[in-house]
Amino acid sequence: MNWGLMANKAWDYPADSLGFTSGLAIELNQPLWALRYGIFAVPPESNGMGVDWHLLEAWGMVTEFERRYTIAEHPGTVRLLAYLNQAHMGSYQDAVDNYNQNPTVPANINTSQAYRSKYGFGLNAEQELTENLGAFARAGWSDGHNQAWMFSDVDYTASLGISVKGAAWHRSDDTFGLAGVFNGISSIHQDFFADGVTGISVFGARVHWEF
Repeated sequence: MNWGLMANKAWDYPADSLGFTSGLAIELNQPLWALRYGIFAVPPESNGMGVDWHLLEAWGMVTEFERRYTIAEHPGTVRLLAYLNQAHMGSYQDAVDNYNQNPTVPANINTSQAYRSKYGFGLNAEQELTENLGAFARAGWSDGHNQAWMFSDVDYTASLGISVKGAAWHRSDDTFGLAGVFNGISSIHQDFFADGVTGISVFGARVHWEF
């Protein structure tokens, strides 16, 4: 099953630290659109291994709608994604509040862990411009209140790029792509890092650029 938004860093997609999990996925695929839904197991700790067997309290759900179309005989696709995760997560706000009350003790998100929810949305668009040139864009957002659990510490992301097929250099199976990516985190997530703690993916600035 191909989830079109899996590379969206704001989607804390269900997986263990190796990128695997178990679950159920269903798909209704029609000529011009597709609808997908999945529910999956999540690990018992952030970026951990194994499965949290409190299955009624720990899971990740995701749904995606895909619309395929053509503009002037050039195909395009738009995908919309929504997800809801529940796991034994810590709260950034609780961790920051506890640190402010006792700044001699390093902030520790594990002391605030409880079964909490995290949700977000994603958008992905692909459009052929000419026979050998295409454009693509991606955006994602998550609520940014509770602990990053499985994928990354990104709370919002946006990217834009182009792709060029290799016909121009006589290699039709090649594709060259160039994109710019903007990633960011919520204000309480920033405060949490400012207290000297780390997360799944750590970067030196509060806004991270990739090219």
